[in-house]
Amino acid sequence: MARPSIALRQQQRLSIDLRTSTNSRLVLTWHPIFAMTDREVWQEIATHALEYHPVYDALIPRLNCVFCVLAPFAVLVHAARLCWALGLPLPDRYRDLEAKIGHRFKQSHSLAEVYAEAERLEREEGPLTWNRGDAVRQHLGADTAEDYLARLALTA
Repeated sequence: MARPSIALRQQQRLSIDLRTSTNSRLVLTWHPIFAMTDREVWQEIATHALEYHPVYDALIPRLNCVFCVLAPFAVLVHAARLCWALGLPLPDRYRDLEAKIGHRFKQSHSLAEVYAEAERLEREEGPLTWNRGDAVRQHLGADTAEDYLARLALTA
């Protein structure tokens, strides 16, 4: 999980939502993990055998739009490869749309460049693969991941 954006970091951990609160209803916005590091978040997940979205096991650091304008080049490349592994045509569609409208995805790189790098890695490394628990494994190590998976199986 990536750190919150600058806009999110400027928000309060707990605040009153003035737009949706009324005289008879108080609505709070709570961001419980603001003060936690990525490692602490993953430790909470592992300790309590919490489910998380499987895209994290493919080592995508933030669950967002597939081609998020805020994502670095390497994450976009990884996202394209994840789409191919899942049989999703999104990389082709986005690359073709970019060419059709004649506008680059980002000033620093186009989706055609992302696509080309993803294709190169597919040729060199083969299709992207991942296993359940890879996110925990990446953040906390193999032993913690195996313990997490064993405890998760007990809660199923």
